[in-house]
Amino acid sequence: MCGIAGVYALTDRPPDPHWGPLLAGALKHRGPDGDGVYVDGRVVLAHTRLAIIDTSDAGLQPMRSGDGRLVIVQNGEIYNYRELRAELARAGVRFRTASDTEVLLEALALRRLEALPALRGMFAFGLYDRASGELLLARDRLGKKPVVYALTPEYLAFASEAQALLRLPFVRTRLDRASLPHYLRFLYVPSPHTLLEGVRKLEPATTLRVSPRRPEPVRERYWKLPEPDPARRADEGWLEQLDAGLLDATRLRTVSDVPIGVFLSGGMDSNLVLAYLKRAGHRPIRSFTIGFAGLDDERAVARAGAKANSDQHTELVVTPDFEREIPAALRRFGEPLGDSAAVTTYLMA
Repeated sequence: MCGIAGVYALTDRPPDPHWGPLLAGALKHRGPDGDGVYVDGRVVLAHTRLAIIDTSDAGLQPMRSGDGRLVIVQNGEIYNYRELRAELARAGVRFRTASDTEVLLEALALRRLEALPALRGMFAFGLYDRASGELLLARDRLGKKPVVYALTPEYLAFASEAQALLRLPFVRTRLDRASLPHYLRFLYVPSPHTLLEGVRKLEPATTLRVSPRRPEPVRERYWKLPEPDPARRADEGWLEQLDAGLLDATRLRTVSDVPIGVFLSGGMDSNLVLAYLKRAGHRPIRSFTIGFAGLDDERAVARAGAKANSDQHTELVVTPDFEREIPAALRRFGEPLGDSAAVTTYLMA
């Protein structure tokens, strides 16, 4: 989990260079392994890094393309970056790092928006073109990585979290009462809404572009979930396809330069992940389960799954102190979220 943020000038009044460190400081908890700021006449970009792929300083951001024209800040992981890197190398692209961000950057330099459908991963990024002055924001297909933005007559500001935007002097907001019913009904606020008036989420599989020639933001969707075919029934062929898809998805997510672990509960989803990790041949497999002293929990069921599929299982038993833990977890929420497991996940992390 990294943090990205930036301010783009929609007029001739440039952003304050001090806004870069301000944004990076607000997102430091998302990226303890490094931070960086890029300042141009029209844009300020900030990044805080959690190093997963290419943990050396070569993977630091903001990152420039080989020709120096493009500058990117990215949060996420491109799972198929090795395959894309090989394709780009055959096209003559020369790489300076082992980072998936550089692969994304050079793919965008070569193919622009046509590169997006080929990406397999979870990502959000801001890309600045120094030659044209255009800023491009994009979010992955299902919106696993967040992008929020605020628009004023002078500036477009974006960030991984709304709290960072609130550090900027020109972002003034209050409760968006029109979005409150969404939260009360769904226990979260769906895109493009937020609970803050004037702050919006970029929708999944969507790009947003602004430029000196077109300061009015243009949003485009680059992918849609395929429509189901009612003529096809769920038979054994579908089960085989699901099994192959889960195994492929698991293999993709083991691409990492740091150790991988599984948050293991007694539920089917995390136990499936653990079983597919074993089938994929990933080693070592480490699993982690949390329980509460004196309360019923899922440790026994999780322990059985770990015995079958994990190389090393760790149980964390805590005494509930909700008066302290709930406020601590809420401080890291971008907005209210009705997930009963949120505090448990926070403690495990």
